[in-house]
Amino acid sequence: MRDRFYWLATTIIVLYVLYIGKVVIFPLILSTILAVMFNRPIRWLQKALRWHAVAFLVFCLILVSIMGFGFYLFGEEVSNLFSEIDSANYSWKKFETRLEQIFKSVGIWDGEWQNTLANQLNEIASDLSSFLGSMISSGTNFVIGVILTVVFTFFISMYYESVKGLLNAELEKPERKMLRIVTDELPNMIRNYFKGLGIVMIILAVANSLLFWIAGLDYPWVWGVLVGALTIIPYIGTTIALLLPLSYSFLTAPSFTQPIVILLGFAVIQQIEGNLLTPKIVGEHVNLNAFTALICTIIGGLFWGIAGAVIAIPTAGALRLVLTRWEGMEVIAKLMGEEVHDYGDDRD
Repeated sequence: MRDRFYWLATTIIVLYVLYIGKVVIFPLILSTILAVMFNRPIRWLQKALRWHAVAFLVFCLILVSIMGFGFYLFGEEVSNLFSEIDSANYSWKKFETRLEQIFKSVGIWDGEWQNTLANQLNEIASDLSSFLGSMISSGTNFVIGVILTVVFTFFISMYYESVKGLLNAELEKPERKMLRIVTDELPNMIRNYFKGLGIVMIILAVANSLLFWIAGLDYPWVWGVLVGALTIIPYIGTTIALLLPLSYSFLTAPSFTQPIVILLGFAVIQQIEGNLLTPKIVGEHVNLNAFTALICTIIGGLFWGIAGAVIAIPTAGALRLVLTRWEGMEVIAKLMGEEVHDYGDDRD
C-alpha cells in the first residue's frame, strides 16, 4: 500500500512540476529530441566546417530553406483558398441551411429541428473550441519557447558526445547498461519514429490529394498536404484533417455526392493507415498501446500545446523503453506497451 501511494504521489508531483515549469521544461524536452535526431548530420557538418557553432548554423539554414521551399510551393494556393473562404463568408448559418436541405430531402425536418440543431452545433463548436483553445493558449510564450529550444538544442548537440564519453568512463558497470539504453536505443527509437512518421505523412498526403482530386474538390493538393501534415498530431490531427476539407466540400459542392465520396474515401484511407501503415512503419518503434498513446497526446496537448501533442508519443515511448530496463518497473512498461494484449482473460 505504501509503495502504491509513493508512486501515485510521485506521478502527481511530476505532472504538477511539468505543468508549472512548461516554459522551460518543454523546450528542454523538445531540444533533446531535436539534438538526438539531428546529431549525425550536425557532426558530419562539423567534420567539414571544423567549428560546432558554424555547423549548427549551417544545418539550421538548410532546414529553414527546405521548409521555406515547401511554403513557397503551396503559399499561393493557400492564400487563394483562404481568400475564397473569406469572400464567400462561410458561416454556421450556411452550415445549418445545408443540413436543413439534407433533413428535408429525407422527410424528417420540422420547425423544432432548427432550434435543436442550432443548439447542438453551438455546443459542439464551443466544446471543440475550448479544447483546441486550451492547446493553443499554451503557445502564448511561443517566441520564448522557440529561442530556448534553439539555444538548448545547440548546447545539447555540442556536449552530447562529450557527456556520453564522460559518463561511460566514470560510471560503474551496472550503470553503464542503463547509459547504453539512453545513448543508443533511445536515439534510434526517436529517429526511426520520426522517419516512419514522415513516410506515413507523405503517403497520406498523396493518397488524400488524389481522393480530393477524384471527388472534384477545389484545391485538392492543398487539402491533401494539410491532411498529411496534421497526421503529425496523433488522433486529434486526424479528426481535424477530416473536418476541414469535409466542411469546405459540404458548403461549396452543388450536391451532397462530393462530401459523401470524400467521407467514404477518407474512411478507407484511414483504415489502411491505422491498421497497416502506422503499426508497421511507426508503431513498432515506440511500442505503445492505443490507450496510452491517446492519453499521452491529450496530456501533452493540454500541457504544452500542439507541439506538446506532437512530441508526446516519442517521449512516452522513451519512458517506456527506460522502464523496461528499470528493475521493478517492468509491469508499468508492459501496461504502456502492446504487451498488455498478451495477458487476456483466456490465459491459464
